[in-house]
Amino acid sequence: MIEYIEINNTKHPVRINRRALISFEKESGNGINSLASLDTEGLTKLLFKGIEQGYKFEGKDIPFKDYEAYEDALDDMPVGEFYEEVSRVIASFFPKGKKK
Repeated sequence: MIEYIEINNTKHPVRINRRALISFEKESGNGINSLASLDTEGLTKLLFKGIEQGYKFEGKDIPFKDYEAYEDALDDMPVGEFYEEVSRVIASFFPKGKKK
């Protein structure tokens, strides 16, 4: 599954998979008990891991030269839009339950 997030008028693929979660957990030293437990830095880092995996899945190179370039791009987004979009994209990979 792929979702997309628009950053500075460019749509970026996001894929929160096992590898993204493991990488996030190794770098942050924390697991994900719930999405609500993630602070702004956690959301930012998890999204970056998802973008890395999204571009890998699509067989494309990630356009950000490093994490700081990614953060610079995010800083151009209004804060409310950042929270709305990041929450929407990340939450789509963690469904609340299966419908019967």
